[in-house]
Amino acid sequence: MVDKDTVIGKYLDKDFLDSIYGFAYKRCNNSCEAEDLCSEIVVAILQSVRNCDSIDNFYAFTWTITHRKYADYCEKRRISSENIIPVDLNDGIISIKTDPIGAYIENEQEKSQIKRIKKEISFLARMYRDVMIMYYIDGMKISNIAKKLHTSETVIKQRLFSARNIIRKEVDKMDTKNISLKPIRMIWHGDGDPVKSHPYEKAERTFSQNVLYMCKDTPRTAKEISELLNIPMLFVEEELEIQCNGSNGSDGLLKKLDNGKYISTFIMLDYNDYDVIHSAVNRYLDRFVDKISNYIDEKKDKILSFSYLNKHEDLRFILWSLVNRMCWSMGWQLSDKIIAEYYSDIKLAKKDYYPFGFKLESGKCYSVDSYGCDGIDADNVCGYSHIHMCNIYGKRKEPHFHCGLNISLSAPIQMTIRAIGGLDIESLSENEKEIAAKAIETGYLKKEGDRLYPKILVIPFENSSEFYSFASHFNPQVAEFADEFADEFNKYIKKYLPSHLYDQVDKFISHTMVGFDSDVIEKCIDRGILYAPENSVCAEGTFMVVRK
Repeated sequence: MVDKDTVIGKYLDKDFLDSIYGFAYKRCNNSCEAEDLCSEIVVAILQSVRNCDSIDNFYAFTWTITHRKYADYCEKRRISSENIIPVDLNDGIISIKTDPIGAYIENEQEKSQIKRIKKEISFLARMYRDVMIMYYIDGMKISNIAKKLHTSETVIKQRLFSARNIIRKEVDKMDTKNISLKPIRMIWHGDGDPVKSHPYEKAERTFSQNVLYMCKDTPRTAKEISELLNIPMLFVEEELEIQCNGSNGSDGLLKKLDNGKYISTFIMLDYNDYDVIHSAVNRYLDRFVDKISNYIDEKKDKILSFSYLNKHEDLRFILWSLVNRMCWSMGWQLSDKIIAEYYSDIKLAKKDYYPFGFKLESGKCYSVDSYGCDGIDADNVCGYSHIHMCNIYGKRKEPHFHCGLNISLSAPIQMTIRAIGGLDIESLSENEKEIAAKAIETGYLKKEGDRLYPKILVIPFENSSEFYSFASHFNPQVAEFADEFADEFNKYIKKYLPSHLYDQVDKFISHTMVGFDSDVIEKCIDRGILYAPENSVCAEGTFMVVRK
């Protein structure tokens, strides 16, 4: 015997809802219809349980209801297809509700359990859709899908079997010899704070990237995208909704226009087009490095005598924390010049984060060598009121951290902060010594005698503006390059930047120059201005600003 509370709390679990949803998905046109039918079935089960004192065989009881509700669903679908509006609908016909389970809730005691059921049904809808897209469109193997979704291959096969009767009929209709889905992929770059908004988290799959690329510079409807990619409409519609919402519900990679069409909100560039711009920029490489060399010769005494909180006598080591900012000066000067001359009437976009996609073709080898730069901040750590850290990473060195790292949870960084001014090794516990050893291995710390000191640059907050000025004062040195190159670069903008994204022209300039910093660094190493780090995990290019 089973009572009502046991049904809601125990039997309507994830596995049972999975079975109900699989039954519905196999018989419906898409995941949205399956979700509605599944909800209606659950409502019918709960209503029937309420009318019974006890149930001898719960599963026989529920599957009887399930089949009856499906029969009702078929009848309603038939009536709808014939455009007949019935005068008197009996209780068995599925009524049209936006939230059938929510409408059923009648008391506070049941709300939490019903909320869980609704969440499970919604999750199942996404899960079945994702499995179908991964298998039929992204071409992933069942074993890889199972790993990605953290489940067994048997479960994936069951879900494919449930969905196959509907979707595979559509997929099999495709002319596979002339399939429009291009095996493209994106290399993602970005500018801003990815912690607040990281929209391309939702665009890692091949299918997602193809849909985005279809809307690169031309507004398109879901139907047009479906036909161009030769992909079933229901997949395209769901993907468009995902890309419009983004990772936080607002900063999507697509937006829907008033005419129902979709267009990109971010810049995409074919690699071959990027390569054209990159080659043009690199005509200035030797002259740019000459400027750096002359500038460093002029400023080296000031740079070496700066009030670092740890001792550094190798100018080349210090320059690793300045060179990327010096490289940015080329883009900044060019951007100021071009915007002033050609885009002064345009209000530039203001976002937390600007994604940028380099579109590659599968099967070909590409290289977009560049150096990223991430910063982190924390208050009240190890006796300091504020800590700021920055590190660059790229071809020669791996990142120590990315934006969003919580310094208070990083033992090696905290050990490095404690070592400012020197830290007696004998004062450390065995556990702390292990942390210190790892910090030495990764380039945060160095050992001198019986004491530990930061190996990375440590800068007092009150003098940080002076340190940053070593790079910013280099900016005027390259103004002549911007004067020479502005007209030519603007032609690339007109050719490759869609007009609806002109408010991101400054980001187009900076992102198309991402490879310039890597080329400058390699040229500086060749000429002895920098040295190549011994290991990819190292102290070079990482610094810390501390305020007491």
